[in-house]
Amino acid sequence: MVNGVKIRVANKRDITEIVCLHTELYKFLSRNNKLYKTGYQIKPKFFNFLKKNISNKKVKIIVAEYHRKIIGFYVGEIEESSYIYIAKELGMLHDGFVLQEYRRLRVGKCLLEKLMSWFKENKIKYVAVVVDSNNKIGCGAWRKYGFHEMQKVMIQKLKK
Repeated sequence: MVNGVKIRVANKRDITEIVCLHTELYKFLSRNNKLYKTGYQIKPKFFNFLKKNISNKKVKIIVAEYHRKIIGFYVGEIEESSYIYIAKELGMLHDGFVLQEYRRLRVGKCLLEKLMSWFKENKIKYVAVVVDSNNKIGCGAWRKYGFHEMQKVMIQKLKK
């Protein structure tokens, strides 16, 4: 990893920078899948989500900081599991993004390790991530981190 990168828990002062990174993530995703709104369209909702949950004990937002600039983030949440699963609670990785120039430098891995430690501290045994099938970079990264495909969500637009 790049010397000087600090992995830490996000605070209220980080929200604006995290929202900017989240906007970049959804700009990228919406290019490959027209079902997504662009980052700009979801910016206010994500801002409110962060503001509401930055201190929530069931949500953890981790950032990577380099020279006082947020270069990456991951959002994790402890959720009640569906009745079909053996685990009562499940760790969910909701969103994560690292600026392109800092990828392949272990920044994402370090963010994930910090979040996984938090899940373990909270006695979570299973962690899930939802990744867009068209996001080859994301799919590859999550496989590299030890995740495997368990389900597929399929979608169809109804004809008028």
